[in-house]
Amino acid sequence: MQASLRRGLAAAGLTLVAALPMLAPSALPAQSVVQNIGNDFRNVGRDLIGVWRSPLDARGRDWLAFAGTLAAGAVVVPIDDNIDRWAVRNDSAGRFGFLEEVRDGGSIDLSGKQVVPIAAGFYVLGLVKSDASMREAVLGCLTAWQANSLPRKYIAYKLIGRQRPYDHKSDPDITAKDQYQFEVPRRGDWGSRSFPGGHVANAVACASFWSNRFSWGPAEAGLWALALGTGVGRIVDRGHWTSDQIVGGVYGYAVGKVIAQRSRKRMEARRAEAARTSTGTTPAALSAPAPILNGADGLYFDAGARGVTLGWRRTF
Repeated sequence: MQASLRRGLAAAGLTLVAALPMLAPSALPAQSVVQNIGNDFRNVGRDLIGVWRSPLDARGRDWLAFAGTLAAGAVVVPIDDNIDRWAVRNDSAGRFGFLEEVRDGGSIDLSGKQVVPIAAGFYVLGLVKSDASMREAVLGCLTAWQANSLPRKYIAYKLIGRQRPYDHKSDPDITAKDQYQFEVPRRGDWGSRSFPGGHVANAVACASFWSNRFSWGPAEAGLWALALGTGVGRIVDRGHWTSDQIVGGVYGYAVGKVIAQRSRKRMEARRAEAARTSTGTTPAALSAPAPILNGADGLYFDAGARGVTLGWRRTF
């Protein structure tokens, strides 16, 4: 009963957090449900392809960031085992109780079984309201999830194997494994899929998409706390080394940000089209500062006669 109550409260909490950026009404003209669904999933496909082909369009600074991420993980590798032992000691002392709900067996596991029904409900509501922003908030997170997950599962985990700190699914030995134990290509089972961190990549990808695409205000702190708590929880559960989580987190952030940028460009194009087709629109109205994010606050741009202004606006 207690576990069911926890899961119910967790689902309600996730629903509330997911609803925050979707409360602003859409100013877009109504379209048929079939048209909306077709446009939405066409955009999903384009976003997936856009992310996966992005290495072909990468510039020098992009590759430098990639190399820097790997270097940051490599710097941490020598102390991975020290961090693991520290986590075990503090977990035994009960100092990670605040992470209980996002750890293995907790009520917030961010699995498809938990997330998909909530996402589906909001997507249907977005169809009913003909609210493109609401639907993009749902599909953007799910797209970021899959865009990072599929290459990781079917490419990275097959090319590179790394032993987890503790293969708790099949190994009764609680002694930490060797953090230098890599396989190229991977030949082991679940216990050798430590690099890069998967749960944290999924959580950070959604957090990155939502925070780069929408203006959540103070709620963004809760969103990032959930994502980072998921990453730390996996270290405490000994499912990943810290260096795995660093690389996985940066990877997830990059994927979420790319999809947010693509979604924002579509939103700007819709607003420009709506302004051109609406009656009584003047050139001055077209050049008025338009928030890239929903609401009066947040990131905005002004494409006026004097040039383009980019800034951040907050009302107190």
